[in-house]
Amino acid sequence: MIDYLKNFDISIEELETIESKLSKEMVLSFQIMQSNVIEVLSYFKELGVEKLANIVIYRPDLCFKSIADLETLFKKIDIELLQFIIDKSPDDLTCFDI
Repeated sequence: MIDYLKNFDISIEELETIESKLSKEMVLSFQIMQSNVIEVLSYFKELGVEKLANIVIYRPDLCFKSIADLETLFKKIDIELLQFIIDKSPDDLTCFDI
């Protein structure tokens, strides 16, 4: 299971949404890559992103990248704008090639 996501203030309802929206293969990837996902979500939390469930639901691909790769991607965008986009509409990151 992906219950470890509760440690990131992801509610039971959000976990249910994650499991219903993501494919079984993607959920399995979250189980297999647990340590990397924890590291990435911790990084997003350090950046001030509040709605970490949005990343998991709408941009799960970001959870499997390395911190170095994410830092390179995020050089293209202001951190406050990044926080706003993730909290409101994470799909809009594609406008910045993220």
